[in-house]
Amino acid sequence: GGSILMAMRLGEKKKDQAEQVLSNSFLMLVIFSFLLTITFLLMKDDLLIRFGASEVTFPYANTYMTIYTLGTFFALLGIGLNYFITCQGFSFISMTTVLIGAVTNIILDFVFIFVFHTGIAGAAWATVIAQMLSCVFAVTFLFRKKVPIRITFGNYSFLIIRKILYIGLCPFIILATDNLIIIIMNAVLQKYGGPAEG
Repeated sequence: GGSILMAMRLGEKKKDQAEQVLSNSFLMLVIFSFLLTITFLLMKDDLLIRFGASEVTFPYANTYMTIYTLGTFFALLGIGLNYFITCQGFSFISMTTVLIGAVTNIILDFVFIFVFHTGIAGAAWATVIAQMLSCVFAVTFLFRKKVPIRITFGNYSFLIIRKILYIGLCPFIILATDNLIIIIMNAVLQKYGGPAEG
């Protein structure tokens, strides 16, 4: 919701308000990313079972999920900030942010799995490191003075935060519904098409 609101303010030529939206959005991203990381760590085992992990796959899924969850903060922050880069017209920078993560992940997957033989844990660490690099790139770019709308501290407003949440509610519901369908499908497949069914 934040990037949409910022784009609206940019369209209205209200640069100061657009910068205030970005500052509030950055604060929200940091807080929500931290809270979700803690939540995932606490509910990890239950989530894996609900996602359809079996007795055979649970140890592997648990190893991957534990390490991957540590990078949730960077993943959410990087993805969230990338929208603010795009809506300022820096589509190439936005693409570069994604490419940094993708290419780094591919290279580190090969190194950790085939060179260091770290297995599923290595694959997870490759993903986390890739997400960290993407996040650092996005954050660094939005702190640069040459960027028209950059991250600043202060000027926080509950009214702006409420508007961001209101605008972002619809996309959130759509994504949440998609994920719920996947969870249900996994549960059904696990019940009727698991190892016991051949």
